[in-house]
Amino acid sequence: MALMSLANLNLTFGSDDEPLLEWLDEFIIPALTSGIKREIKNKEKKEPTYIMFNDVSIDMVGISEKELVLKGLIIKDTTLDIYNQYNDNDGLYRQEQHPKSAPYSVFVIFLKNHRMALIKNQAGSPDIRLFTSTLRDILTKYRKEENKRRKETGLDYLPTAIINSNGIKSSESISNMLKNIKRIREVTFTLTPRNNELGGLSGLVDKLEAQLLEQPKSKCVKTVIKYPNSTSAVTKLIEETDGMMKTEIYVDYPDEIDESGQAIKRNGKIRDDEITQKFEVEFSGELKESFDEIIQSCEDIEALHKETDNIIYYNKYMQKRKEQLNQKRGK
Repeated sequence: MALMSLANLNLTFGSDDEPLLEWLDEFIIPALTSGIKREIKNKEKKEPTYIMFNDVSIDMVGISEKELVLKGLIIKDTTLDIYNQYNDNDGLYRQEQHPKSAPYSVFVIFLKNHRMALIKNQAGSPDIRLFTSTLRDILTKYRKEENKRRKETGLDYLPTAIINSNGIKSSESISNMLKNIKRIREVTFTLTPRNNELGGLSGLVDKLEAQLLEQPKSKCVKTVIKYPNSTSAVTKLIEETDGMMKTEIYVDYPDEIDESGQAIKRNGKIRDDEITQKFEVEFSGELKESFDEIIQSCEDIEALHKETDNIIYYNKYMQKRKEQLNQKRGK
Protein backbone atom coordinates (compact mmCIF):
# COMPACT_ATOMS: atom_id res chain seq x y z
CA MET A 1 0.00 0.00 0.00
CA ALA A 2 1.32 3.45 -0.97
CA LEU A 3 -0.07 6.98 -0.86
CA MET A 4 -0.58 8.90 -4.13
CA SER A 5 -0.96 12.70 -4.19
CA LEU A 6 -2.08 14.78 -7.18
CA ALA A 7 -0.76 18.18 -8.23
CA ASN A 8 -0.64 20.64 -11.10
CA LEU A 9 3.00 21.47 -11.82
CA ASN A 10 3.50 25.06 -13.00
CA LEU A 11 6.93 25.26 -14.62
CA THR A 12 7.63 28.17 -16.98
CA PHE A 13 10.82 29.79 -18.26
CA GLY A 14 12.11 33.30 -18.73
CA SER A 15 10.37 36.65 -18.81
CA ASP A 16 7.90 35.39 -21.46
CA ASP A 17 6.80 32.41 -19.33
CA GLU A 18 7.73 29.85 -21.98
CA PRO A 19 6.14 26.45 -21.28
CA LEU A 20 7.85 23.34 -19.93
CA LEU A 21 7.94 21.53 -23.27
CA GLU A 22 9.99 24.31 -24.88
CA TRP A 23 12.88 23.46 -22.50
CA LEU A 24 12.32 19.79 -21.71
CA ASP A 25 15.16 18.35 -23.81
CA GLU A 26 17.65 21.21 -23.51
CA PHE A 27 17.26 22.07 -19.84
CA ILE A 28 15.01 19.86 -17.69
CA ILE A 29 16.21 16.37 -18.67
CA PRO A 30 19.93 17.30 -18.58
CA ALA A 31 19.48 18.93 -15.18
CA LEU A 32 17.60 16.02 -13.63
CA THR A 33 20.12 13.48 -14.97
CA SER A 34 23.21 15.57 -14.12
CA GLY A 35 23.78 13.99 -10.71
CA ILE A 36 23.33 17.33 -8.92
CA LYS A 37 22.03 16.86 -5.39
CA ARG A 38 20.27 19.23 -3.04
CA GLU A 39 21.93 19.45 0.37
CA ILE A 40 19.80 20.13 3.45
CA LYS A 41 21.63 20.80 6.70
CA ASN A 42 20.05 20.43 10.13
CA LYS A 43 21.76 21.67 13.29
CA GLU A 44 20.32 18.76 15.24
CA LYS A 45 21.73 16.13 12.87
CA LYS A 46 25.36 15.14 12.45
CA GLU A 47 25.10 14.53 8.71
CA PRO A 48 23.27 16.57 6.06
CA THR A 49 20.39 15.12 4.06
CA TYR A 50 20.72 14.92 0.29
CA ILE A 51 17.73 15.02 -2.07
CA MET A 52 18.25 13.79 -5.61
CA PHE A 53 16.44 12.70 -8.75
CA ASN A 54 17.10 9.25 -10.17
CA ASP A 55 16.02 7.14 -13.17
CA VAL A 56 14.45 10.17 -14.87
CA SER A 57 13.19 9.55 -18.39
CA ILE A 58 10.49 10.34 -20.92
CA ASP A 59 8.19 7.43 -21.68
CA MET A 60 5.15 6.74 -23.84
CA VAL A 61 2.45 5.21 -21.65
CA GLY A 62 -1.25 4.55 -21.48
CA ILE A 63 -3.78 1.83 -21.94
CA SER A 64 -6.73 3.57 -23.61
CA GLU A 65 -4.61 6.33 -25.17
CA LYS A 66 -0.84 6.63 -25.50
CA GLU A 67 0.77 9.82 -24.21
CA LEU A 68 4.16 11.10 -23.07
CA VAL A 69 5.11 11.35 -19.43
CA LEU A 70 8.19 12.46 -17.53
CA LYS A 71 8.83 9.92 -14.81
CA GLY A 72 11.44 9.06 -12.22
CA LEU A 73 12.33 8.80 -8.55
CA ILE A 74 13.03 11.45 -5.96
CA ILE A 75 15.20 10.10 -3.14
CA LYS A 76 15.92 11.43 0.33
CA ASP A 77 19.38 10.17 1.31
CA THR A 78 19.50 10.71 5.05
CA THR A 79 20.89 9.42 8.35
CA LEU A 80 18.72 8.44 11.28
CA ASP A 81 20.05 9.55 14.67
CA ILE A 82 19.16 7.01 17.37
CA TYR A 83 20.37 7.63 20.91
CA ASN A 84 18.08 5.52 23.08
CA GLN A 85 16.17 2.27 22.75
CA TYR A 86 13.70 0.34 24.86
CA ASN A 87 12.83 -3.27 25.61
CA ASP A 88 10.73 -4.92 28.33
CA ASN A 89 13.73 -6.46 30.12
CA ASP A 90 16.06 -3.46 30.32
CA GLY A 91 13.60 -0.61 29.97
CA LEU A 92 14.99 2.58 28.44
CA TYR A 93 18.73 2.38 27.77
CA ARG A 94 21.41 4.34 25.92
CA GLN A 95 22.52 2.93 22.57
CA GLU A 96 23.69 5.31 19.89
CA GLN A 97 23.23 4.34 16.25
CA HIS A 98 23.26 6.29 12.99
CA PRO A 99 21.86 4.02 10.25
CA LYS A 100 21.47 5.26 6.70
CA SER A 101 17.99 5.54 5.21
CA ALA A 102 16.76 6.41 1.71
CA PRO A 103 12.97 6.86 1.57
CA TYR A 104 11.86 7.65 -1.96
CA SER A 105 8.84 8.55 -4.04
CA VAL A 106 7.90 7.85 -7.65
CA PHE A 107 6.65 10.76 -9.76
CA VAL A 108 4.80 10.84 -13.06
CA ILE A 109 4.23 14.12 -14.93
CA PHE A 110 1.76 13.97 -17.82
CA LEU A 111 3.34 16.23 -20.44
CA LYS A 112 0.04 16.87 -22.20
CA ASN A 113 -1.20 19.00 -19.29
CA HIS A 114 1.54 19.03 -16.58
CA ARG A 115 -0.66 17.22 -14.08
CA MET A 116 1.36 14.94 -11.87
CA ALA A 117 1.04 12.05 -9.45
CA LEU A 118 3.57 11.47 -6.68
CA ILE A 119 3.54 8.14 -4.86
CA LYS A 120 5.32 7.87 -1.51
CA ASN A 121 7.03 4.58 -0.75
CA GLN A 122 6.86 5.02 3.05
CA ALA A 123 6.45 7.54 5.84
CA GLY A 124 9.19 10.14 5.42
CA SER A 125 9.32 9.81 1.64
CA PRO A 126 9.47 13.09 -0.32
CA ASP A 127 6.12 14.82 -0.77
CA ILE A 128 4.90 17.33 -3.38
CA ARG A 129 6.37 20.28 -1.47
CA LEU A 130 9.82 18.69 -1.24
CA PHE A 131 9.62 17.66 -4.90
CA THR A 132 8.86 21.25 -5.94
CA SER A 133 11.56 22.90 -3.82
CA THR A 134 14.16 20.31 -4.90
CA LEU A 135 13.29 20.72 -8.58
CA ARG A 136 13.71 24.49 -8.18
CA ASP A 137 17.07 24.05 -6.41
CA ILE A 138 18.53 21.60 -8.94
CA LEU A 139 17.38 23.56 -12.01
CA THR A 140 18.91 26.70 -10.50
CA LYS A 141 22.25 25.00 -9.80
CA TYR A 142 22.37 23.37 -13.23
CA ARG A 143 21.55 26.66 -14.97
CA LYS A 144 24.34 28.44 -13.10
CA GLU A 145 26.98 25.87 -14.09
CA GLU A 146 25.69 25.41 -17.65
CA ASN A 147 25.60 29.16 -18.33
CA LYS A 148 29.24 29.43 -17.26
CA ARG A 149 30.07 26.89 -19.95
CA ARG A 150 27.82 28.62 -22.48
CA LYS A 151 29.50 31.94 -21.83
CA GLU A 152 32.84 30.39 -22.79
CA THR A 153 31.43 28.76 -25.95
CA GLY A 154 29.19 31.65 -27.06
CA LEU A 155 25.92 29.72 -26.77
CA ASP A 156 22.66 31.33 -25.68
CA TYR A 157 22.07 31.23 -21.94
CA LEU A 158 19.46 29.01 -20.28
CA PRO A 159 16.52 31.05 -18.92
CA THR A 160 15.38 31.30 -15.31
CA ALA A 161 12.90 28.62 -14.28
CA ILE A 162 9.76 29.64 -12.38
CA ILE A 163 8.43 26.64 -10.45
CA ASN A 164 5.32 26.17 -8.35
CA SER A 165 2.91 23.34 -7.72
CA ASN A 166 -0.71 23.39 -6.65
CA GLY A 167 -2.55 20.46 -5.17
CA ILE A 168 -5.55 19.15 -7.12
CA LYS A 169 -8.47 19.19 -4.71
CA SER A 170 -11.83 17.47 -4.52
CA SER A 171 -14.90 18.32 -2.45
CA GLU A 172 -14.13 15.26 -0.31
CA SER A 173 -10.50 16.17 0.38
CA ILE A 174 -11.49 19.74 1.29
CA SER A 175 -14.46 18.74 3.44
CA ASN A 176 -12.36 16.26 5.41
CA MET A 177 -10.05 19.09 6.52
CA LEU A 178 -12.88 21.50 7.33
CA LYS A 179 -15.27 19.17 9.14
CA ASN A 180 -13.91 19.89 12.64
CA ILE A 181 -13.44 23.66 12.43
CA LYS A 182 -15.46 26.37 14.17
CA ARG A 183 -15.24 28.93 11.37
CA ILE A 184 -13.11 30.08 8.45
CA ARG A 185 -11.33 33.37 9.02
CA GLU A 186 -9.63 33.73 5.66
CA VAL A 187 -9.07 31.93 2.37
CA THR A 188 -6.08 32.98 0.25
CA PHE A 189 -5.72 32.03 -3.42
CA THR A 190 -2.33 32.53 -5.08
CA LEU A 191 -1.89 32.49 -8.86
CA THR A 192 1.51 32.08 -10.51
CA PRO A 193 2.35 31.76 -14.25
CA ARG A 194 0.44 28.82 -15.70
CA ASN A 195 1.20 26.19 -18.30
CA ASN A 196 -1.21 27.39 -21.00
CA GLU A 197 -4.33 26.61 -18.98
CA LEU A 198 -7.57 28.50 -19.31
CA GLY A 199 -10.75 28.43 -17.25
CA GLY A 200 -11.56 27.82 -13.62
CA LEU A 201 -14.03 29.77 -11.47
CA SER A 202 -15.96 30.96 -14.54
CA GLY A 203 -12.99 32.91 -15.86
CA LEU A 204 -11.82 34.43 -12.55
CA VAL A 205 -8.45 32.69 -12.86
CA ASP A 206 -8.02 34.12 -16.35
CA LYS A 207 -8.81 37.63 -15.12
CA LEU A 208 -6.28 37.28 -12.32
CA GLU A 209 -3.66 36.09 -14.80
CA ALA A 210 -4.39 39.18 -16.91
CA GLN A 211 -3.61 41.29 -13.83
CA LEU A 212 -0.40 39.33 -13.34
CA LEU A 213 0.68 39.98 -16.92
CA GLU A 214 0.01 43.69 -16.47
CA GLN A 215 2.55 43.78 -13.64
CA PRO A 216 5.92 43.20 -15.38
CA LYS A 217 7.87 42.72 -12.16
CA SER A 218 5.34 40.43 -10.49
CA LYS A 219 5.16 36.68 -10.78
CA CYS A 220 2.13 36.10 -8.55
CA VAL A 221 -1.30 37.52 -7.81
CA LYS A 222 -3.25 36.89 -4.61
CA THR A 223 -6.91 37.19 -3.80
CA VAL A 224 -8.23 36.97 -0.24
CA ILE A 225 -11.71 36.15 1.07
CA LYS A 226 -12.34 37.25 4.67
CA TYR A 227 -14.77 35.50 7.03
CA PRO A 228 -16.92 33.62 4.49
CA ASN A 229 -20.20 32.52 6.07
CA SER A 230 -20.62 29.28 4.11
CA THR A 231 -18.16 26.39 4.41
CA SER A 232 -19.88 24.54 1.56
CA ALA A 233 -19.49 27.58 -0.72
CA VAL A 234 -15.79 27.77 0.14
CA THR A 235 -15.43 24.05 -0.59
CA LYS A 236 -17.03 24.49 -4.02
CA LEU A 237 -14.90 27.55 -4.76
CA ILE A 238 -11.63 25.75 -3.93
CA GLU A 239 -12.61 22.69 -5.94
CA GLU A 240 -13.36 24.85 -8.98
CA THR A 241 -9.85 26.31 -8.99
CA ASP A 242 -9.01 22.91 -10.52
CA GLY A 243 -5.40 22.87 -9.35
CA MET A 244 -4.63 26.24 -10.94
CA MET A 245 -4.25 28.21 -7.69
CA LYS A 246 -2.48 27.54 -4.41
CA THR A 247 -4.94 27.69 -1.51
CA GLU A 248 -4.37 28.44 2.17
CA ILE A 249 -7.20 28.45 4.72
CA TYR A 250 -6.93 30.21 8.08
CA VAL A 251 -9.42 28.77 10.56
CA ASP A 252 -10.63 28.84 14.16
CA TYR A 253 -11.13 25.51 15.91
CA PRO A 254 -13.59 24.87 18.77
CA ASP A 255 -12.27 26.14 22.11
CA GLU A 256 -10.53 23.75 24.46
CA ILE A 257 -11.45 23.85 28.14
CA ASP A 258 -8.52 23.63 30.58
CA GLU A 259 -8.61 22.11 34.07
CA SER A 260 -9.82 25.39 35.59
CA GLY A 261 -12.73 25.58 33.18
CA GLN A 262 -11.25 28.40 31.11
CA ALA A 263 -11.72 28.37 27.36
CA ILE A 264 -8.54 28.22 25.29
CA LYS A 265 -8.79 29.73 21.82
CA ARG A 266 -7.36 27.62 19.00
CA ASN A 267 -6.62 28.61 15.42
CA GLY A 268 -4.43 27.43 12.61
CA LYS A 269 -3.57 27.36 8.91
CA ILE A 270 -4.53 24.57 6.53
CA ARG A 271 -1.91 24.30 3.77
CA ASP A 272 -2.56 23.61 0.11
CA ASP A 273 -1.01 20.14 0.32
CA GLU A 274 -3.26 19.23 3.26
CA ILE A 275 -6.41 19.57 1.12
CA THR A 276 -4.90 17.85 -1.92
CA GLN A 277 -6.51 14.68 -3.25
CA LYS A 278 -4.77 11.55 -1.97
CA PHE A 279 -5.37 7.92 -2.84
CA GLU A 280 -4.19 4.66 -1.32
CA VAL A 281 -2.91 2.40 -4.08
CA GLU A 282 -1.64 -1.17 -3.99
CA PHE A 283 1.30 -2.63 -5.90
CA SER A 284 2.44 -6.22 -6.25
CA GLY A 285 6.19 -5.61 -5.87
CA GLU A 286 8.73 -2.90 -5.10
CA LEU A 287 7.23 0.52 -5.85
CA LYS A 288 10.17 1.70 -7.97
CA GLU A 289 9.65 -1.30 -10.23
CA SER A 290 5.85 -0.96 -10.48
CA PHE A 291 5.58 1.79 -13.07
CA ASP A 292 3.02 -0.04 -15.23
CA GLU A 293 0.76 -0.51 -12.22
CA ILE A 294 1.15 3.17 -11.31
CA ILE A 295 0.04 4.21 -14.80
CA GLN A 296 -2.91 1.84 -14.58
CA SER A 297 -3.90 3.45 -11.26
CA CYS A 298 -3.75 6.88 -12.95
CA GLU A 299 -5.94 5.84 -15.90
CA ASP A 300 -9.27 6.40 -14.15
CA ILE A 301 -8.33 9.62 -12.29
CA GLU A 302 -10.10 12.26 -14.37
CA ALA A 303 -8.15 15.18 -12.86
CA LEU A 304 -4.90 13.85 -14.36
CA HIS A 305 -6.25 13.88 -17.92
CA LYS A 306 -7.80 17.34 -18.18
CA GLU A 307 -7.16 18.84 -21.62
CA THR A 308 -5.66 22.34 -21.66
CA ASP A 309 -4.36 24.79 -24.23
CA ASN A 310 -0.96 23.19 -23.69
CA ILE A 311 -2.09 20.56 -26.22
CA ILE A 312 -0.80 22.90 -28.96
CA TYR A 313 2.75 22.75 -27.55
CA TYR A 314 2.37 19.04 -26.81
CA ASN A 315 1.44 18.19 -30.42
CA LYS A 316 4.30 20.38 -31.66
CA TYR A 317 6.73 18.55 -29.34
CA MET A 318 5.37 15.15 -30.41
CA GLN A 319 5.94 16.04 -34.07
CA LYS A 320 9.52 17.13 -33.33
CA ARG A 321 10.15 13.93 -31.39
CA LYS A 322 8.78 11.83 -34.25
CA GLU A 323 11.04 13.59 -36.74
CA GLN A 324 14.07 13.01 -34.50
CA LEU A 325 13.26 9.31 -34.20
CA ASN A 326 12.88 9.03 -37.98
CA GLN A 327 16.28 10.68 -38.49
CA LYS A 328 17.90 8.18 -36.12
CA ARG A 329 16.34 5.33 -38.07
CA GLY A 330 17.66 6.80 -41.32
CA LYS A 331 14.23 7.56 -42.78
